[in-house]
Amino acid sequence: MAKPRSGMVKSNLFIDPKVQKGLQFLAKRQGTTYSALVREAMRNYLIDELRREKEVASLEANSEIMNDGVAANSQ
Repeated sequence: MAKPRSGMVKSNLFIDPKVQKGLQFLAKRQGTTYSALVREAMRNYLIDELRREKEVASLEANSEIMNDGVAANSQ
């Protein structure tokens, strides 16, 4: 079994077998490992979600609907 890189933690995931096969195919085609591809996908997902949440929070903070007296009192 491969030794994890410094700062890494081991995690077990249950995924659909078809998704696993697809990821294995892509990893081989891209000349990387299955694990590296999964780590990259998870990191990209996290970054995208945090950006989306920041955008939503910004929209909510600047929205006239959120800043009027009725909306403020109903929260």
